[in-house]
Amino acid sequence: MRRTAFQTQIFSWLGYLLLAAIPCCLAQSKPALETVLVKIESTQWDGSKLLAKLNEHGKGHRLIFEQADASYAYRIVFAVAPSTGAQGGSSILNNATVEVYRPDGNEVFKFTRNNRLGEGNLTNAVANEIVKRLAKIQSESAG
Repeated sequence: MRRTAFQTQIFSWLGYLLLAAIPCCLAQSKPALETVLVKIESTQWDGSKLLAKLNEHGKGHRLIFEQADASYAYRIVFAVAPSTGAQGGSSILNNATVEVYRPDGNEVFKFTRNNRLGEGNLTNAVANEIVKRLAKIQSESAG
């Protein structure tokens, strides 16, 4: 059976329409990013670096962290101190303590990271751990 020019044109348009619709059907909508308001208690320098690292690591967990002084979900107490050398001298290694609280003052978790080379590496390790723990808590409370 032979197609007419009109049938061929109709099939061509249907083909184009189908090709245009496939990407829309295959595209999955990404879940919305969840904003987590935090109050960071630290030096201004360390606090700003921690917030940047929280957001860097939070992307993979669909979390955005914003600094807040009121109506925050978590209060993060972050302190960095140099390690003392094996013989009591100064060192380029650093230690950090992290304590995370709910607004009512109840402790959520705390941990330390010791003997990290440089404050940047230390802040990165601390932020990664905070994000992992808070992402788990957020997912448990949501589902």
